[in-house]
Amino acid sequence: MNVLALIRPQFLYVSLFLLIVGSVIKYRTKLYNKLIALILLICSIVLCSLWGWFSSDYTGGQRIVDALLYCGLIQGLFVAAIPVFGWDTIYGLWKYGIIRKKTKELDKK
Repeated sequence: MNVLALIRPQFLYVSLFLLIVGSVIKYRTKLYNKLIALILLICSIVLCSLWGWFSSDYTGGQRIVDALLYCGLIQGLFVAAIPVFGWDTIYGLWKYGIIRKKTKELDKK
């Protein structure tokens, strides 16, 4: 399944912004690291809802459903998942997986 097909293309900018915000929160604040995913999810829902409200082609009740439910909750969840799970995957591969083993092998040679 192609995850990028589930996300509107304009929301990928929000995902990049959230990646930067998550890095700043992780390295510049003293917040508990497990709170970062929740903070990014809340920011993503708010940003995607606002973006969906101002870019929606619908009027009336359909605009509310499009902005809050589709853009805010569904798109916001997927957009927040990209930086959170992307960071965890890359960090896990570096710390425990393939990337670190390859660099150790190169250092031995």
